[in-house]
Amino acid sequence: MKFLIKVLLPLLLLLLLVLTSCNSDTDTPEVTGNLPGSETVEVTEKQNDEIEPLDPENIQIFASGEGKQKNVNFSIIRPNQESITPVVTEGAAEIFKAMNDILGAAPKLKNDTAKHNDNYEILIGYTTYPETEEALLNCGYGDYLIDVINNKIVIWSYDESGITAAVNDFVNTLRKNYDEATGVILLKESEFGGAKTFNELLSAIPVFEGGEFYSYYDAGTRDGKKETQCDEIILSSTTPQLYDEYLEKVEESGFEQYTTHIMADNHFATFTSEEHILTVGFYDYTDEVRILIEDASAPLPPLKSENMYTKVTEAQITMLGLEYEKDMDAYASNGMSILIRLEDGRFVVIDGGHNHAQHTTNIQNAIREQSKDYTDNPVIAAWIITHAHGDHFGMINAAYKKFDGITIERFLVNFMAESERARAMEEFPDNWTEDEGGAFPNTYAAAEYLGADLHKVHVGQVFYFADLQIEVLFTMESYGPTPCNALNTTSLVMKMTFTNAGEESVYMSLADATGNSLELCTKMYGDYLKADIVQTAHHGYSTWGNDAGVMMAYEKINATLILWPMGLNAYPNYSWKEYNKILFTLPNYKEHYVAGWEGDYVTVKLPYIFGESEIVHICVGNCTAKHYYYKKEE
Repeated sequence: MKFLIKVLLPLLLLLLLVLTSCNSDTDTPEVTGNLPGSETVEVTEKQNDEIEPLDPENIQIFASGEGKQKNVNFSIIRPNQESITPVVTEGAAEIFKAMNDILGAAPKLKNDTAKHNDNYEILIGYTTYPETEEALLNCGYGDYLIDVINNKIVIWSYDESGITAAVNDFVNTLRKNYDEATGVILLKESEFGGAKTFNELLSAIPVFEGGEFYSYYDAGTRDGKKETQCDEIILSSTTPQLYDEYLEKVEESGFEQYTTHIMADNHFATFTSEEHILTVGFYDYTDEVRILIEDASAPLPPLKSENMYTKVTEAQITMLGLEYEKDMDAYASNGMSILIRLEDGRFVVIDGGHNHAQHTTNIQNAIREQSKDYTDNPVIAAWIITHAHGDHFGMINAAYKKFDGITIERFLVNFMAESERARAMEEFPDNWTEDEGGAFPNTYAAAEYLGADLHKVHVGQVFYFADLQIEVLFTMESYGPTPCNALNTTSLVMKMTFTNAGEESVYMSLADATGNSLELCTKMYGDYLKADIVQTAHHGYSTWGNDAGVMMAYEKINATLILWPMGLNAYPNYSWKEYNKILFTLPNYKEHYVAGWEGDYVTVKLPYIFGESEIVHICVGNCTAKHYYYKKEE
């Protein structure tokens, strides 16, 4: 029996705590649900009228009354159940337990649905009270605050770890200042009040004025090291005017503007200081401002003014076939390997394929073959790793030492934070395998071994390489704090614009983007997604439950040429899917090519103009097979 009591009592306490979070409050007089150990107390209007103004240097917290009428003079107020976070729930519970332990009576624990302006209250988290709003103005993004405002003690931080730190600080203060002789906790604001910094990086972000604080997001590190952490603050209900005013404030705070860029009605700016880099974006479709901060050692995109080059060759895009037989009648038909040759003779590589020896050999051979007329020392201006799946970055992860004879200037990546990967696995356990997405440190090792810069790219950034402009349209930094439904959602989406012989050719690189990420892109950019050439998302495999998101993106892209990174053994099984069939019905569609077997390749000469541009299609098998390509009559 004693065993059952020990087991069941804590469970009962937890259940009652959860139930109190679901209660709405009403104006006094009222009866409020409390945690075990507290008593139900009727608070009358007369009691409210008798409350004295709060003296910040003589804050007395005590219990009065006897038996069922025993009551603590301060209540605890937390956000309503729709906006409360687990950390705030736990923090309110910790304060409740501490006050109950110290005073022998339980304070009332309420939601902020109804305000109690005449009561002494402890506000925790983002409540609807004006005192919380006032506290925000006195607190940096990397600070936590315990402050006395009117008749309230306000506990606040923009970050959940800050809430935890503030609660620990406050609870310790309560215990330290309890006088057993009088039974009173005596607090002085001068001893505990004000903002305290717990995150130096977040504290360096100038506070955005206007709008509403929405969320903090862990954007992860650049290279796996703590000192290269990147943090994001998200504000909602903003406007272009507030965004412009904030940019002025950033400069007044000691930052220098590096670049600005506009994509559709979305505005972006990058700022630098001696210690930090700030990337600020206004997202028109959600009226959000997203602010990213990282250390100043992060490499910046090359400026357009610095993009001077001499033309030595013609630009082209090559899609390499990757399909191979793993076992008897079992094929690896996925993977992606795109090789772009620039007019200055350098290359851009997108992914590269599996950890499979032939994939390494084939891309090296292609690079040397395509550059043999003008150099013996080929250079890769940028190697883009779109996401951490083995069929995309497996080759470079495992075989990077085989590229030490080729100069690689930089890697472009954006891998999700370990904390976000863990959260995604918990939220969507059926969509993730145990170690999925965890091998990206090998890419960091590759960059270090090859002497390449490692860029953690951000939405709104632009990279200029000779005749190519690369715009970053999507990373997880524009998706969070929504939990990631699948690793493919982390895929980089990039718009690549080539300018050759006075003509522009736009190539849309979608990698393994899911319906969720492409729906976001469509809402954010609309017609700005228009492209001449598109790479099918996720090889034409699943959309991860959002066919409509992929289809709406394809409608906006409306490409003439489709490059399909898939093997022939898989293509017939997926080309008829509704989310793929739409590609063939779009007004601009004229032709498509399937990557095919390892050793196959398709090279598109730029500028791309249907019926005029040369397309070289090499197959180790039968290139006339109906699944390899289709071209409409001119």
